[in-house]
Amino acid sequence: MDSDADAWRALQVADCLRPAAGELVPRLSRRLADADLSKQWPESSVGTLVSTLGRLGDPAAVPVIVETVATAVRHEQWHTAASALEALASFGTAAASALEVVRPLADTEDGRLRMPLRPPSGHSNPMRTMSCRG
Repeated sequence: MDSDADAWRALQVADCLRPAAGELVPRLSRRLADADLSKQWPESSVGTLVSTLGRLGDPAAVPVIVETVATAVRHEQWHTAASALEALASFGTAAASALEVVRPLADTEDGRLRMPLRPPSGHSNPMRTMSCRG
């Protein structure tokens, strides 16, 4: 994962390696922090990175995901911002530090951003309960 060789494959199974989250989260967080969201079409792996970090569930990832939301909004990368918001939602109260960035988005007109901001309806997040068995 560190060398970029087949990193996209590693992202697809990283959340199945929760016992290794202590090693994976810093690496994935670094990759996410290095992503260039100023491009018109940011790397497609950004959405995969934030969702994988959310599924791993390690609160150490919250700061980089919060920064990703802020940067994505600043560059009008709405799809990326929505993916990052969904990942933050999976952390529950562990993502309380995100409130300063998230609250202003509650009035947005963009439906993609409003969906992850809606209060939970009592149903569990299907991504959190996804099976790692093939």
